[in-house]
Amino acid sequence: MTQVYPSVDPAVAFNIAGDRQVLYKEQAMNPLTLVSTQNTMSLSTIGQDGFPEASYAPMAFIEGKLYSLLSGLSAHSHNLMRHPQAGLLILSESARNPFARERMSLRATATVIDREDPKFDSICQDMQHALDETVSLLVGLPDFQLFEFTPIGGDYIQGFGRAYTLNAAIEVVEHVDPRTSTPTDD
Repeated sequence: MTQVYPSVDPAVAFNIAGDRQVLYKEQAMNPLTLVSTQNTMSLSTIGQDGFPEASYAPMAFIEGKLYSLLSGLSAHSHNLMRHPQAGLLILSESARNPFARERMSLRATATVIDREDPKFDSICQDMQHALDETVSLLVGLPDFQLFEFTPIGGDYIQGFGRAYTLNAAIEVVEHVDPRTSTPTDD
């Protein structure tokens, strides 16, 4: 049985235990901090020829899902309409060692939120608050569509030896031990 580790505020964990090892462990198990503090993602979609295509998009993390306004003229929008499976990469701002940069790779399904959907305006307002006024400009353009990315799982890397498997709620379910792990076919 896989155990789900709770996301714990690192400061609280440190204060309760008074132990640096616990602080380190709890920090590594809070991937929600990374996704909720970033506003961009790399987006991998399946191209018309079946090959992966990588792109970039601003995003907002709202109530467990990622949202992005994408132009209907872009290749990634066309790709998502044909194949709603996507790979999302969220990176920390920077790292002293680029090999140890904090990052999250999510597998997700994409759906378009119709402009008539009751949650469309609310999500766009939340996005505007998280991003900037450009959101209202893009909402006014007829080719832009609101995509909702629903995570189905992924990986969270905080640095060397600190790799974790994530569930759909972006919670850590297990530590990936390179000594015992083997690649899997999903």
